[in-house]
Amino acid sequence: LADGTTDENPETAGDFERLLAGNPNSSELWIRYMAFYLSLADISAARLVGEKALDRIEFREEREKLNVWTAILTLEEKYGNEDTLQKAIERACNQNNPKQVYLRVCEILEKELSTPDKVRRADAMYSKM
Repeated sequence: LADGTTDENPETAGDFERLLAGNPNSSELWIRYMAFYLSLADISAARLVGEKALDRIEFREEREKLNVWTAILTLEEKYGNEDTLQKAIERACNQNNPKQVYLRVCEILEKELSTPDKVRRADAMYSKM
């Protein structure tokens, strides 16, 4: 919009795409785009946005990519299953420092230690470090 409100509060996929065209290395913007689709209960679209972010963010932007990986791991922990989470962890470890990935997974699981299964998974992550 001419008043600049779209820049602050994108409301459509088109708004996000326009903003990302000008700032493709912004993990914050990519994660907000993923959250936009999650707010619409479109988990598969949120996953696709995460994958697109990993493809579009420059390889030198390691921190930005790790932030997107953290969002993907959080998505899989909340909306996926143990298999999808494990596959995401393996892929993230192949593209990042594994210790950093395991630390992020531990932080994610720590927030959700409501079940014995999550405690077991968090313990397994800590033992891998």
